[in-house]
Amino acid sequence: MERINDYLLVRDVSLVSDICNEDKLLEYFKLRYQNDVIYSNIGDILISINPYMIINGDDYLRDVTIPHVYNLSKRIYNEMISTSCDQCCIISGESGAGKTEVCKYLVKHVTQFSGSRNNLELRILQMNPLLEGFGNAQTTMNNNSSRFGKYLQLKFNGMGKVTGAKINEYLLEKSRVVYQNPGERNFHVFYWMLEGLDTILKINLNIHDKCIFRYLGGKTTTCGDEKEKFKELRDCLDLVGFKEEEQEDIFLLIGSILHIGNINIDENDSDQSIITQSHSIDIASRLLGLESDTFIQLLTISMSTARGEIIRKHNNKIKSEAIRDSISKTLYDRLFRWIVNQINQLLAPTLEDVAWGCDIGILDIFGFEDFHRNSFEQLCINLANEQLHNFFIQHIFHIELSQYNEEGVNGADIVVQDTQPLLDCFFLGSKSVFHLLDDQGSVPRATDANFLHKLNERMKKESFYTPSKSISSGTFTITHFAGKVLYSVNGFLEKNMDTLPPGVKKCFENSTNELVSLLFRATINRTGTLALHKTTATRKSTGKRRVSNARRGRSTNTPTISSQFKSSLSVLVTKMSSAVPHFIRCLKPNKLKKPHLFDDEFVKRQLWYTGMMSTIQIRKEGFAYRPTFQEFHERFGSLCYCDASDISLVNVCQLILCESGITNAEYQIGYSKLFLRHYHLDKLERKMKEHHLAASRLQSVAISFIQRRRYKKVLQAMKQDKAAIKKLMADAKNNCSKVERRLERLTNQDEKRHLDDQRESLIIQQLSFLLPKLPPPADIRELPPPLLLDSDDEEEEEKIESLRKKSSRLKMDDTMFVKVELKRPHQQSRMLRSSVSSSHSWLHGMISQKKAEEMLKPHQHGTFLVRINRKKFSHILSYKSKIKDSINHLSISQLPNSKYVLSGETNPHNSIDNLVEYHYQVPIQSSNDLLVLPCPEDCDETENEVKIKISGSAHAIV
Repeated sequence: MERINDYLLVRDVSLVSDICNEDKLLEYFKLRYQNDVIYSNIGDILISINPYMIINGDDYLRDVTIPHVYNLSKRIYNEMISTSCDQCCIISGESGAGKTEVCKYLVKHVTQFSGSRNNLELRILQMNPLLEGFGNAQTTMNNNSSRFGKYLQLKFNGMGKVTGAKINEYLLEKSRVVYQNPGERNFHVFYWMLEGLDTILKINLNIHDKCIFRYLGGKTTTCGDEKEKFKELRDCLDLVGFKEEEQEDIFLLIGSILHIGNINIDENDSDQSIITQSHSIDIASRLLGLESDTFIQLLTISMSTARGEIIRKHNNKIKSEAIRDSISKTLYDRLFRWIVNQINQLLAPTLEDVAWGCDIGILDIFGFEDFHRNSFEQLCINLANEQLHNFFIQHIFHIELSQYNEEGVNGADIVVQDTQPLLDCFFLGSKSVFHLLDDQGSVPRATDANFLHKLNERMKKESFYTPSKSISSGTFTITHFAGKVLYSVNGFLEKNMDTLPPGVKKCFENSTNELVSLLFRATINRTGTLALHKTTATRKSTGKRRVSNARRGRSTNTPTISSQFKSSLSVLVTKMSSAVPHFIRCLKPNKLKKPHLFDDEFVKRQLWYTGMMSTIQIRKEGFAYRPTFQEFHERFGSLCYCDASDISLVNVCQLILCESGITNAEYQIGYSKLFLRHYHLDKLERKMKEHHLAASRLQSVAISFIQRRRYKKVLQAMKQDKAAIKKLMADAKNNCSKVERRLERLTNQDEKRHLDDQRESLIIQQLSFLLPKLPPPADIRELPPPLLLDSDDEEEEEKIESLRKKSSRLKMDDTMFVKVELKRPHQQSRMLRSSVSSSHSWLHGMISQKKAEEMLKPHQHGTFLVRINRKKFSHILSYKSKIKDSINHLSISQLPNSKYVLSGETNPHNSIDNLVEYHYQVPIQSSNDLLVLPCPEDCDETENEVKIKISGSAHAIV
């Protein structure tokens, strides 16, 4: 019972004293798995066991010491902030071990607590489900197996905010488009599309319920949720920023691939291929923007160049079927790369953010595979896993052990198996396997059997290579780090050369379908990335090389699949080596993909080939944290108050460790570095956190004291100013009294003069017949024009003009009040109103949050209004929630494709009208409230009466 408690409570395997062999380690993981504890630590390495069910993760958010992908993501982020260095996380394990799900949780948590702008966090989170639809498929080992590798780079600015993302994709298994092993399926998007397409698109694609497609195995096996999955896929495309036209083009090309697969090819008596029915080829040609006759000619006739002459030759059935499938694979592969390219453009950070920021890279790559039939794709996948395992060994063991020797430190004495010779044999130099594969591909009439014969000759001395007993079997065996795998060479040359017959690419470049033309005009660079451009650059080559490539059916500037794979893998390792690596090891508990089932032998094999025991040993005996003296002092120097100029830097570091409670026996000092245990770093970070909290308290006290003293000075100055103002007002009052008395005297004098003027005018009237006629005296006391109201409305201007005419006829003594109906502020923002099709009672314009809450408070639950944010010029939905009668405010953001999405939601809408109508029926996710009733306008407020008082020579707007 005591051991059981230790296994459940001790979260770090390296701290459990009685784990000394793989059986004890297996017991530790099994006990935790049976209690739904799927995460464990080996030092700073996270171990995850796939539960095949959803487990609540709220406890992990409250306790940062519990092993979990959330806490690892927080550690990675904090280390990036504190060191200003790029970070990377390598997620590895067998197919079906849960790598993709772990990657989702990692990305979600990092983007959530780092913060973003313009819904960038939500858009980044949609990348994984979007790429799953186009790049994942069901295999015998995993229902959602990644059939490509991806390295996701999250971009951060100097403030630690996520500013963008970039995806690097590797080695899509495009052969799956045309063929799947028994018990497996094609890529998810084919099945989702067939079930979820609307009627109009189905008619355009000529797809109906009774359609049977060869590329789907002659059946469309469904899991029951394809329609919902397709809706989620469309939402992901909307949220990331794909336009409606782009989405339709994507599904048109996928539909055309299905129809290409249904083209029936037969042979005539002369062994020449013929198209037996034109229905499928007519549909595919229409969707691809080609002429049917041209497409038929591409399939049935091959053209080659010899001595400057073009030779036309009729294909047989096998050759035509190979061309058909090659077109389908190439089309899907380029479409997938284009989607990745578009995502990178839509989520790219600004140049300023790139210049001042860091990256967190997350590698989610296909797991180790061993099927009943393994081909070229499985070889590349397993070599990629071999490279990642070697990177792990190099970082955890070789680099650490070499630093012990260089720094004169007594570290762990561990011997680990090195996999570098196997990798060198496949990748390095002119005698490598991949170089041999490329050479054989360029030889005319070379076969897979020829390649296998040369491979046996070259590899016969290698211990990890086992040739087959019979050359006719066409197989060989490689002993990988995870065990022996039998490979079949059938199709190796064709898959590596990635052939397209001459003329096919040119024909598709001239397609009337803009996307098809763009895809085939693009070039593939040495790492397999699609380089898009509008113009086609033609390259000339010499005769002999040109003839050989024409015979093989490939262009001179297209790299082979093996060379693309080798280059991209090299670039990937370089990226990871330039960053601080973190590791997540995923384990698969059973082969049946069922929860609460732990297969001891199956898990034990994974523990063996991943080197878990050696990892535990080096974490127990070794020093995982190895900073230089200067790096350590810069990071933790504030924990010890001492002058580094008086004593050496080594002594300063020792004082810091002593102040932190780390004794001399727990660490070692090298020539230029400190060697600390992995748990020392956590302890020092906790001390730094306490130190920062104490410093914050001191700062708050000091700032309070300074502000209080400053406040007293300001208060005293205010009192003095108040006294001075009071004296000034008293003096002004006295002066006013004097002025009033003087004005009274002047008024009396004016009245007397007025009587004299009346007498004079009377005399003039009486004598007017004797004087010439004079113009009437001008009134020098004309009224100034009234203040203009800021409005561009014609009706408003008419009211103002009529008001001006009336005021010009008034006498100076008259007083007049005019009622003017003012426009609401939102009527001055016509751009923001463009998203609303017509005037609605729920649209209240530019009102404050406080005003919106006052208007909504007396009404029932579900009452709502839409207002405009004055600062950001964006819409905000305010509504009364049934939760504690609170008033909630959710921003409405506009996506790059001009659609609208509510904060916290994943459903985009074409307009705000549609968004409001949608939530009349579907509750808001954050509070589970329905919109029920638009908020009525405040009658007192809507009148907006303005009294314009015209008195004397002054006009006032009240």
